[in-house]
Amino acid sequence: MSSPFWRKAAAVIICARTQDHYRICFVARSAKSRVFPGSYVFPGGTLEDSDVEMAKALGGNDTDATALRICAIREVLEETGILLTDPPKVVNGPNRRKLEIDDLRNSVNSLYPIAVWKTPVELAMHAKGGFETNFFLTLPQDLKILLLRC
Repeated sequence: MSSPFWRKAAAVIICARTQDHYRICFVARSAKSRVFPGSYVFPGGTLEDSDVEMAKALGGNDTDATALRICAIREVLEETGILLTDPPKVVNGPNRRKLEIDDLRNSVNSLYPIAVWKTPVELAMHAKGGFETNFFLTLPQDLKILLLRC
């Protein structure tokens, strides 16, 4: 029996405080999804080569950690239309675009790593692979973004 592999992934818990409670952003998975169809999850996905390239372009000491943050920011943009800049922006519809290096200069440090979860071995073996998901927390000051999008 071969050992399973884990693909690097990132997810973001976008949490904003209102006067009397917190708002947390979830996205609904497609009903046709192979994994957890129809479930509500934190926005996120797998690390791509472009994330690593952008991390190298930004420089710094820890390219791997930066690439995971870029992955998280890119996935949030793709899945919600929220660009996690300071302040966050909604870039949906005709304004929708790809993540650019200038978007990241201040954004990568606004994500706080909180956990890393791996797909259990039994599930990874059954699925011929799993995920090592890095969870980040962000606390945007602009509540309108969450109220409009999540």
